[in-house]
Amino acid sequence: MPAFLLSRAIAPGKLRPDFAIAGHQALAKHIVIVAIVRTISLWGKAEGRGLAMKRAAGLCVIAGAILAGATCQSNAASLNTMDDVGAAIQACWTPPADAGNSTVTLSFSFKRNGTLIGPPRPAAINVTGDAKARQSFVDAAIAAVEDCLPLSFSPALAQGIAGNIFTLQFSSPKQ
Repeated sequence: MPAFLLSRAIAPGKLRPDFAIAGHQALAKHIVIVAIVRTISLWGKAEGRGLAMKRAAGLCVIAGAILAGATCQSNAASLNTMDDVGAAIQACWTPPADAGNSTVTLSFSFKRNGTLIGPPRPAAINVTGDAKARQSFVDAAIAAVEDCLPLSFSPALAQGIAGNIFTLQFSSPKQ
């Protein structure tokens, strides 16, 4: 199967704003967690149960609205090239703070619907630090790929992308 290297030096101005969906998903998850924690903390108090349920419901509505807006954004533009796919995933990448000059290359395959066939796998790892730092860096790169999904491929790209193995290099500091 062919393998393509998606990593490129991407100028900051070239990233497309419709890839902010991962940030919206993370924010919505955070809001739902806050709603659960607040509900649990107020539940033990008899007078707090009604208030806890109202707050939880309100926060869940907010999280749903954020996810609905993120979904609408992701459908606005389809990815047409592998450069677009690489840029989309790189936009989701945030290297660990203490990573130094490190890189990891992941291999993965897409389905036509923009999800992964299986989990991303490290193909090459060059991380400064101990085993814990290495694992943290690899986990952050895998999370970047998974948090950006599903991607929205154009029909032409979806036709040719399915089942092929792709590689993408994640670097620190972010380039």
